[in-house]
Order: sequence, then C-alpha cells, then structure tokens
Amino acid sequence: MKKKFNLIASCVLLLNIGFASNIYGQKNLLPVLAATGPKTLEKIPVAVAPAVGKTIPAIVQQAQNAAKPMPLALQNSLLPPARLENLPQKISQQINASLSNTQTLQEKLKRKKIALFDANAIEKTAFLTNPYLRDIIPLSPTAFFIEEIYEGKKYIWGVTAAHAADCLLPDIMAHLTILDSFPLEFPVKIVAKGNTGMADIALFSVPQEMEEFIRPIPISSQEVQVNENLRSYGFFESDFHIVRNRRVLAATPSRIITSFEFGKHDRAGACGGPLINENNELVGIHCGSSEKKQESYAVPVSFLKDLMEAAHHNGIKQRNLVVNGKTVGQINIDEYIYSLNVTRLGITLKTFLPWHEESKIDYDHLENAIPLDKASELNIIIVKKGTLQTAFYDNPDKKMIVVDLKTGKTKEYEL
Repeated sequence: MKKKFNLIASCVLLLNIGFASNIYGQKNLLPVLAATGPKTLEKIPVAVAPAVGKTIPAIVQQAQNAAKPMPLALQNSLLPPARLENLPQKISQQINASLSNTQTLQEKLKRKKIALFDANAIEKTAFLTNPYLRDIIPLSPTAFFIEEIYEGKKYIWGVTAAHAADCLLPDIMAHLTILDSFPLEFPVKIVAKGNTGMADIALFSVPQEMEEFIRPIPISSQEVQVNENLRSYGFFESDFHIVRNRRVLAATPSRIITSFEFGKHDRAGACGGPLINENNELVGIHCGSSEKKQESYAVPVSFLKDLMEAAHHNGIKQRNLVVNGKTVGQINIDEYIYSLNVTRLGITLKTFLPWHEESKIDYDHLENAIPLDKASELNIIIVKKGTLQTAFYDNPDKKMIVVDLKTGKTKEYEL
C-alpha cells in the first residue's frame, strides 16, 4: 500500500512539475527531478508518459536519465521557442529600466552635491576694493580661493582677474562673507600676475590668521568639453550672483567660450570669478564677455597652474612657442603676443592682432592663427612689460622673433 501511494505521489508530483515547467522552464526542473532519486524515477508507469509528454516534451526521458551524468546539451536546455519570443525585448526593457533608475539616482545625487556646494558659494568667494579709490573707481571685482601643495607645503592663494587687479593696485582689500553674512576684510598682496592679453589672472597671498576662514575650490584635472554646462559666481550690481547654465561653445588652449547667461545685469565686477563644472571643480576664471552680450570668456586653469609655478620662481614660468612642430622661442606667463605678421620679399601679407581673438592663439600651433602658405617669414612681436591695454598708448618693452619659414632658423630682436 505504501509503495502504491509513493508511486501515485510521484506521478502527481511529476505532473505538477510538468505544469510548472511551462512557467519557469525545463532547466529549473532538473534539480527537482534528480532529487526524487533514481529508484523512484524508474517506477514511473509507462501509461503516465503520454500525459506528461503532452505537457512537457521528453520530460519522462529526462527524468529517467536524471540519475546519469547530465549531458551538456541538457544542461544548456532552454525554454520552448514559443516562450522565448519576447524574452530579449523584456530583458532589454528591464536592463534599460535599471540603467535609467541608476542614472536618475546618480543625477539626483549630483544635483544634490551641486546644491550643497552652491549653498555656501558666497563663503567661497570675495570681492576686492581699493578703499582710497572707491569714489573714483567704483569697481569691486570678484575673487576666490584655491589650495596648492608645493614641495610638501600647503599654500592658500586668492585668485582674481589681472586686469581687475591692475585697476585697484596698489592698495587692495578683500571682503569675505562667512558665518551667515558676517563680513571679514583683509589686505591683499599680489604675488604673481599674468598678462591681460592672455593669462588674465592674478594671485594674491592670504594672511595666515585668515586661512581658517577660507574655503578653497578644488581644481579640475579634466578638460572642458563642448556643450558642457558650467556655472560661475560673481559680485555685480551690488549683490552676489550664481550664473548657471553657461554652455561651453568652444574650448581652446587659451580660452573657454560659453553662452552669455548674465541676463540684463550690469556685469562689471564678475571678472575674476570662478567657472565651475558639475563636479564642483574649478575649470576657468571669468575674464569678460563679448560687447554684443552673446558670449562669455574664461581663462583655462592651465594658465593658473603656470601662475602658481611662477609664484614659486620669482615670477618666471615660460612656455615654448611652436610653429609647424618647431620651437621658435619662449613666452613668460606675464608676457603676451602683441601681433603676428607674415611677409614675403619684405612685403607684409597679413597681420593678426590677438586683441579679442585670444581663443585663436595656441602656443603649440601658432601656424593656426595666421596663414603661412605664401609667406617667407613670420614675425612674432611680444610685449615684455605693461599690459595689453597700456601697450596701445605706452611704449612697453617688446621683443620680436623672426622665423624663416623656409629654413626654420629664428632670430630674436629687442624693440
């Protein structure tokens, strides 16, 4: 009686498993069938086989062979074709939904980090004034702070635009807001300054007793990409502003060009502010906008890194000037290219003035700034002292590098 009951139970179990296989797939049945044991499987009546076979093709044969080593083909058996028709699409939908959820979560976390960073933005920035010239020059450019580890020592630097510092020198005060609108101010000493014609940035030291109140902005190691959204901080119209959605229109070795997002504000004072990416890292220093208010400009952080190097070496940090792969001279961080002109048989063919065209200057590829194909010589005039503005009406020190485009030989003259 007991044996008969076991046999009936086995058949019922097998039929139930057969039904379940249509839902979960034959592959999942194998461990269950194997667990019933070879002796029980041998006693499955032949009469049951047709009924079971209609529900699950070849299930009896699989069951009887379950006690034997499982063939590789059986191990890799799949659902019946009819059950697999929509499976790739469903799996794809599940994967896409999972990725979408992950991306949505990452986007939310990123936006949260940006919001937290911006919530304390005013404490990361300052504005500069000259207390003795406030009535004459009502200019208060923006500044911010960075941290540098140099030869194992930490340095805290203030950063602003060079042309703004030129307007306020020699007596500059920094005004910093901390602890919910509590103002602090301290004197600023410019320790290194680029030239307004290219590296339009200046570094100033921070008194040691003020360092505990400073909140530096980390410097990005990634290059800016076209269409990337950036934002900047700045003091203008007697208030603090966060300028968002500055879409990158172009990124060259000498300028980051973004969309103009200042609205109708009088933006005087925004220069010197930080340009920040979505990782809350510094990528550039705002230095101006187009006259038609269509574009805004920033100096890339590569020049800031050069300026920090210059601060440790008496203002000296030079880059090579390269034409068609050949180094023809050098330019220091506080110098700038006043003009490029090409000649043939002593006749000037074309002159290029980088004024408002700084984005076209690439020290490693000067040939891209002016056509050389019909010329025999390239003349590079460099301003050694003064600023781009004063060079138009003063007589600053200049030098000229003459490049023979046929032989590649160069000569340098003081002007």
